[in-house]
Amino acid sequence: QTLCQSIQCVALVFQTVHDSPSFSKGRLQLTSSHEKLPSFPLIVQRTLSFFADIMLLEFGSSASHEEKLWANEYSVGVRKVGGTLDNVLHKAYRHLYGFSICGYWNAQDKDKVTQPQVDDTISPVYVPESIEAASQLYSCIRR
Repeated sequence: QTLCQSIQCVALVFQTVHDSPSFSKGRLQLTSSHEKLPSFPLIVQRTLSFFADIMLLEFGSSASHEEKLWANEYSVGVRKVGGTLDNVLHKAYRHLYGFSICGYWNAQDKDKVTQPQVDDTISPVYVPESIEAASQLYSCIRR
């Protein structure tokens, strides 16, 4: 229950500041060899990726650790909160890497769904800063 509440809290905070002008202004430099990354999307990505791993490992139905961690979807009991988590992760990844992972439903035209695409309005864009970050992105794309 605490994990679900934490995910909901992060989602609400992200939704509140997502359109704010200061959203991508703060920067973090992870190591001397990396560029400064937008701090808020990076913190959201790291936090929610950690929560996703916990949910997959703790509530997964597979026997092995690897099969649970690389599952294509969350187990039935946590699927709704997992969907919320991945939705916010997709938005954070869009701000970090400049592309959308999934299409979005258009509220004005109910038959229109946008396709995954490169977002030209995000500048500059970055690459995953480590193998761990790249594997977390891949895992999110699979789900």
